[in-house]
Amino acid sequence: MGNSASIAGSKDTHLTIEEVRNLPEVGNKFNERVFDVYKDGNGKISKKRALELGRIKYDAFISHDRGVDELNRNTNDRVISLGRGLRDHEINSKLDDNTSLTNSDRNEMIDLSQIFIVCVTKSYELKLSKHDNSDHIVKDFFYAEKKRTPKFMIPIILEPRMKDPKTWSGPLKLALSNHSVIDFTRDEVLYTAIEQLVDTIYRTIVPMREWNLATPMMRGSAVLSPAPGGGFFTPSPAHNLPQQMLTSQSSPALPPIRDHNQIIVERLTKELDIKHKELDMMREELNGKTKELQTAQTEIMNNKREIEELKNKVMMLSNNNGGGVINHSPLDHHLVGRNSSSNMSRKSGILSSKESLLGNGNTVTEKRVYEGRCVYTLTDHSHYIYSITVGKNGDIFSGSRDKTIRQWREGDQSMESIQTFIGHSNWVTALVALDDNDLLISGGLDKTIKFWSIATGQCNKTLTNHTAEVCCIILWQPNIIISGGCDKELRLWDIAQGTQTKSILGAEGDIWCFAKISESILAAGEYDDGNDIRIYDVDQGVVLQVLHGHEDWVRGLALGLKGELISVSKDCHMKIWELEDKNINNSYKLSKTITHPLCEWGLLSILVLKDGSYITASNDYLIRQWDEENNYTAPIKVFTGHTNTVRCMALTNEEDIVSAGDDKTVRYWI
Repeated sequence: MGNSASIAGSKDTHLTIEEVRNLPEVGNKFNERVFDVYKDGNGKISKKRALELGRIKYDAFISHDRGVDELNRNTNDRVISLGRGLRDHEINSKLDDNTSLTNSDRNEMIDLSQIFIVCVTKSYELKLSKHDNSDHIVKDFFYAEKKRTPKFMIPIILEPRMKDPKTWSGPLKLALSNHSVIDFTRDEVLYTAIEQLVDTIYRTIVPMREWNLATPMMRGSAVLSPAPGGGFFTPSPAHNLPQQMLTSQSSPALPPIRDHNQIIVERLTKELDIKHKELDMMREELNGKTKELQTAQTEIMNNKREIEELKNKVMMLSNNNGGGVINHSPLDHHLVGRNSSSNMSRKSGILSSKESLLGNGNTVTEKRVYEGRCVYTLTDHSHYIYSITVGKNGDIFSGSRDKTIRQWREGDQSMESIQTFIGHSNWVTALVALDDNDLLISGGLDKTIKFWSIATGQCNKTLTNHTAEVCCIILWQPNIIISGGCDKELRLWDIAQGTQTKSILGAEGDIWCFAKISESILAAGEYDDGNDIRIYDVDQGVVLQVLHGHEDWVRGLALGLKGELISVSKDCHMKIWELEDKNINNSYKLSKTITHPLCEWGLLSILVLKDGSYITASNDYLIRQWDEENNYTAPIKVFTGHTNTVRCMALTNEEDIVSAGDDKTVRYWI
């Protein structure tokens, strides 16, 4: 290692500790122990070394890609665990989790870090190979490769398929395939991986570390120091090292050393506490499942009673008509309808909610009774579906996390995808279909609103005024839409001109859903900062009232037949708000709260039928119909079929239900 002056490898000015502290670039950031380690026989340190050490802020910058890996594990969560482990070992790391930072900000953080850690996944490798400079991961990697050089880059493997560096490709292979890799492909090796990573970091950056210089280097009472050609050697007095680097572990000149076994025991104890809590949660969930089973059994009994009542009605009607219109024997066929696997036409032989059982054309005013049967399951999307709408001609439009919109049309025997709209660069979260005008309007997390020709599938206009993600769009007037999103502004747009006409402030959280109350009054549901509902006078551009009550994300709003406002939230509650004075638009008051069973992540969508009943969709994969007659104490119908979260719903002209969600399917219910 030689003396400290030769380590620095410079012939520039050497300074005393007071002179170092007087450097504007260093100031109080410089530590006396660092000076003692590097000072030469004259009690001085090179100015170059002082500036280098004074600038360092982080030990490591951790670069990773988001999403899930090949084992369906959340990469971001695993990297956060890795960062916590480094922190427990007193490694000051910076995670690249703030995507809103500018390039210069991110470059500065890399400059202020001694090590650049690469969390290797297949998606990370592919992004580097594409050289997409719009992606911050790519820019960070190439900047670090240029500024820090591969010598100060450490790869840690997060996916089993990336364990062999010989199989890597592109820039990742060129820069890091010759490095020794750290295996973090299995969660159970977390602590081993952290130990290896800590040791690798120390081997690379010591003696540039300000604190705990001896921790990873101590072997017995001697200090192991980096050898000039790599590896380690045991110093002796002949190496002319500062006395501080030859002291024992009990030396008061160095901070106390944390025992690694003690750290692991502490971490395992925390893990054990977490496991106990998870076990308690599983017991609670089991109890909840038992209650759900009991509820399901009750629903079955109720359904059986309904069937018997309907049979009796049909028998009476058949007798009154001489037995010529409807008889008892084919009843089950009429109630069950066609075989769903055959995908026959929805209209064939099915009794509509508004058709008379007598068959004489008279209209029944009773409530819509759904069979609860899915007649179409549409599977062309490749990712979660976040938005759905129905055109006047009956075509269904669905927007997905796969960045596409699909148009579905019913034929004689089936319903098929007839067109795909491609143009969004992120999730499609909002849709409005105006097929009379050959227009489909969409919004997405790419911060844009797009106008599409339904006839050609081409995007004719892209609106870019939003400064954050677009989450919802509502048709306000025949030629006006209103949009909302994560920039916390309502924006009004002239459809014909494709221009913004007004912006309304007042929201404190991200705007996720709308409900039109009257020609000038709009309700908007929010996420974060209170999870409130705001009532806007759109003409005046002001907030009339703020409704507090939900404890989490407000995901859906609808207007009831009696003027009530219905809201659903991630907090598993459906709330009904009523006007105290029908003539005052800002007099809403909470009237009722209905708690849904077993909805861990809550309710996501709400519809109101013409008969006044409500339809809700939730994270427990179910759709429920609620009615005022039983005071909303239990759903009158439960639709089962989705295999994951149901995120969005819409009604057809016949009030059939279309739904979609995280199982990547669109489902049609009657």
